[in-house]
Amino acid sequence: MEGQVVRWIDNKGFGFIRGNDPDNDNEVFAHISQFKKGYRRPRVGDEVVFLIGYEDGKKVANTISLINVKPLKVTNATAVRLSKVITLFFIFTLFFLYLFFITWEVTPFYSPPSYDESEAPIRVRQNTGFRCEGKTRCTQMNSCDEAKFYLRYCPNVKIDGDDDGTPCERQFCGAW
Repeated sequence: MEGQVVRWIDNKGFGFIRGNDPDNDNEVFAHISQFKKGYRRPRVGDEVVFLIGYEDGKKVANTISLINVKPLKVTNATAVRLSKVITLFFIFTLFFLYLFFITWEVTPFYSPPSYDESEAPIRVRQNTGFRCEGKTRCTQMNSCDEAKFYLRYCPNVKIDGDDDGTPCERQFCGAW
């Protein structure tokens, strides 16, 4: 049956259609869910083709199509969004794989240090007269022998600036 939208409440999604039948002047209820998908929303004055159905004993319009209205251009926004999400996921995956392999190359998995007997702590002879008392700098030392003792046996000393094995070169142990 053909007709025309005579009332439409867009925010509620329904309205009424009047058929072109001159014998029947009744308006028929039309819900947005019954309109063909892919077209703009109906407006008052739009011509339509529809089928008559009954719901709770009342006439309703079913399978409604707009006449002389072109279908909407499908931009497929969902596909565009999905492609962006996939691209970002791919970029992040590559980034984290890159970080993983860089980290792998720079710092391999932890393995406890091997113990080499040649690097075993050397026992301090009791007759040196020196002991570790927390001195860390050359200005705290009293002699070249004390500086050598601290460099060899005491932790956290800062008395060999050029790492050549000779402590306090400017103050005590330097070659003049």
